[in-house]
Amino acid sequence: MRRLGMLILVLVVVISLVFVSEVGAWRVFQAFYWDVPSGWYSTVSGKVANLAGAKVEVVYLPPPSKGMSGGYSMGYDPYDYYDLGSYNQKGSIATRFGTQSQLKSLISSIKSYGMKAMADIVLNHRAGGDSQYNPFTGGNTWTDFSKVASGRFKMSYWDFHPNDIHSGDSGVFGGYPDICHDKTYVKTNIIAWLNWLKSSANAGFDFWRLDYTKGFAPWVAAYIYDNTGYPFIVGEYWDGNRNTLAWWVDSANRAGVKTFDFSLLYVLRDMCLGGGYYDMRNLDRAGLVGIRPLKAVTFVANHDTDPITRNKMMAYAYILTAEGDPTVWWKDYYDYGLAREGTARGIKQLLWVHYRLAGGSTTVLYKDNDLYIAQRNGYGSNPGLVIVINDNGNQWKGARVKTKWANTELNVYAWDGVDTSRPNNKWTDGSGYADLWAAPFGYAVYAPRGY
Repeated sequence: MRRLGMLILVLVVVISLVFVSEVGAWRVFQAFYWDVPSGWYSTVSGKVANLAGAKVEVVYLPPPSKGMSGGYSMGYDPYDYYDLGSYNQKGSIATRFGTQSQLKSLISSIKSYGMKAMADIVLNHRAGGDSQYNPFTGGNTWTDFSKVASGRFKMSYWDFHPNDIHSGDSGVFGGYPDICHDKTYVKTNIIAWLNWLKSSANAGFDFWRLDYTKGFAPWVAAYIYDNTGYPFIVGEYWDGNRNTLAWWVDSANRAGVKTFDFSLLYVLRDMCLGGGYYDMRNLDRAGLVGIRPLKAVTFVANHDTDPITRNKMMAYAYILTAEGDPTVWWKDYYDYGLAREGTARGIKQLLWVHYRLAGGSTTVLYKDNDLYIAQRNGYGSNPGLVIVINDNGNQWKGARVKTKWANTELNVYAWDGVDTSRPNNKWTDGSGYADLWAAPFGYAVYAPRGY
């Protein structure tokens, strides 16, 4: 009987942990951009403490393996998967980002602050192989990887499309040899490599970002999830149709497998660039996050696309108060000056808002052509919040809404806009009603005072 009781207790703990991880959301920081300077790992190392102080939880790093163009490569043309900057091949020892020892040191530092390290994993294609006769094409293809300096994962024409299994899969990229994931040799070696990357003796990564997931079937992401310790995985399925994105995550069908919310990105782009003419009612349940909140990794820019050229803080205010796993980009935070540390008007404060206030389901309290007001209803120790976003470029806008808090002073924890004045705190009445406002092309985050 005692053994049965212990079993029930263990099951309750496990179920509770799974539930908490599903309800929670990671704050991700993409720590690179296209064509970063050589030796980038050292640059990121200098920001680790700063990122931890900003409540970042996951530091997303570029592809770690030696590419076809050696020290010039951004890693999306992988040649030797096991060369993280240790072998003299393709014209360099180090990758563009640094040596393997520098990568290990960076990840060790990330983990010392309680954060996780995410690797960008390129599995659709491989590049830089030698030419070999390919009986499936009747000519020569660049598919001979027998000379990789690491001596590991030596692929040949058998492992690419076309082959003896099928002629192709869902997508090719850049004319590079297209990997066949149905091959046992390929599947086995991908898992071996990823688990090798997880070891602190080699790198120490925790999570995976899967590049160009349009190029292979969703089961590949599920297979990786099942065989590398059930990590947080985010796929890059570049498509603006949220139903297509929902199809991909539903097909992968794993708790930790999510995808970047390109559909929301385009909604936020249209809002920020709309010149005050955007219909803010479109923000209600927008994007993949509006229909699959536990599966959406939200963002407003990355190394491939940066479409929001003005009013970008309105977009960050949306993703850092909404459901989903929000992602902040290096250039926005550091190079474009949107961190605004020491103020309540930047990304750093919104990261704190996500960390300390945001939680639970979403209730839209008001929406019209100019104004969107939504409430996060709270979860655990996070009380929830109300976000007001004003798309009118000339006037402060607000509305009387019913919040979840009666007879409560609502403090303004974060704000920005054309007028940078701080919005006033507001008291709710006995039914929870209050008039909540935001500046032109701006936002305001309200929550009970005291946090």
